[in-house]
Amino acid sequence: MPWIHRLLWAFWALALGTSFLIDAGWFDSIRSQKTVLHLTSSVLLVLAAVATAALVSTAHKWTAGLVAAGMALGCLGDFSMAGLLTFIPNRVMGGMLFFGLGHICYIQATGQYRKQMKLQVNLAWWLAVLAWLVIGVIIWYMVVASSDKHMTLRYPALIYGALLAATAGVTSGLALRSSTFQWVAYGAILFLVSDAVLAWQLFHDSTPLTSFLVWATYGPGQMLIVYGFASVLLTKRTASSTV
Repeated sequence: MPWIHRLLWAFWALALGTSFLIDAGWFDSIRSQKTVLHLTSSVLLVLAAVATAALVSTAHKWTAGLVAAGMALGCLGDFSMAGLLTFIPNRVMGGMLFFGLGHICYIQATGQYRKQMKLQVNLAWWLAVLAWLVIGVIIWYMVVASSDKHMTLRYPALIYGALLAATAGVTSGLALRSSTFQWVAYGAILFLVSDAVLAWQLFHDSTPLTSFLVWATYGPGQMLIVYGFASVLLTKRTASSTV
């Protein structure tokens, strides 16, 4: 991994780790800066994704560019959820929009990489996609549909959740064909878990634990997507079938 990625990862870990220590009761004097630390960690991942796009070979530029676009959109989603994009009237809808568009980029990047590696979709790939879509619907039914809160968000949340589940599905399906892709799949799964926790927080009860769990899964999830792609694209490994 190039030095720039290692440096950005160290700063990312410092920013996010400090926010976790604040949750644990440390550094009360900077508790008000926790959101800043969260947003800083996202910006650092955008820089890491852009660095990957700058360093990869020409053949992988489009794939890396899609990942960078996806992470940049995710970062905008974080700013929206923090209420800092004042031109968006509903911060949650803004977050869902940006995160959803970001996951479309991740899905496209996964498909592009699969084609470059000449890996055909097979039964295991389709089963992985179907399984995660079913899991996504179950999460929506148990967490969102069971609540009387935020009724206007109920069906947009279903579409959004399906996108996140699809990302987990296509990345898991590719990880079954190429073991080098497993970290991207883990990242997509963690992102889906973080969304489930966030949905519980929005549609049911918000507690210090749920607030912590959202970023404890979302932050590492985004990192694994960005750095997982960086690993497979920068090392130019040839995908090896494991099925």
